[in-house]
Amino acid sequence: MIIKIAVLKEDLPKELKASYDARELDLEFVDFHYLKKILLQGIAERIRQTLTFRGTLSSRIEQICGRCLGSIENDLSAPFDLSYDITNKELIDTTDDLRDILLLEHPERFLCKSDCLGICVQCGVNLNNEQCRCTK
Repeated sequence: MIIKIAVLKEDLPKELKASYDARELDLEFVDFHYLKKILLQGIAERIRQTLTFRGTLSSRIEQICGRCLGSIENDLSAPFDLSYDITNKELIDTTDDLRDILLLEHPERFLCKSDCLGICVQCGVNLNNEQCRCTK
């Protein structure tokens, strides 16, 4: 989101809303998909030479389990609280910072449940749903 400094009056919070396509922000991964647009709801406030921007990024996501390859849908809600020095600036581009916040929400390895059994390496059966008949 690009925020125009001149639009903000000092000490008067301004509500901001926007939506983003995850692909435009390069946020699509093999094991993590955004099923809806990413919604931003926030408040920007100018106090002297500082801009504070806080709010929430939300969407619906699908995650792929790292063991059984099953997919799970969840709601994503990522709060943010950013501050910028606006001395001699007309615009502040928050896009990269918001993208970084969403990247931090992506787990290194997602499991559908803590005791997920995964898939059989020989026959490919999901061991959470059935037992395989492979010889041990």
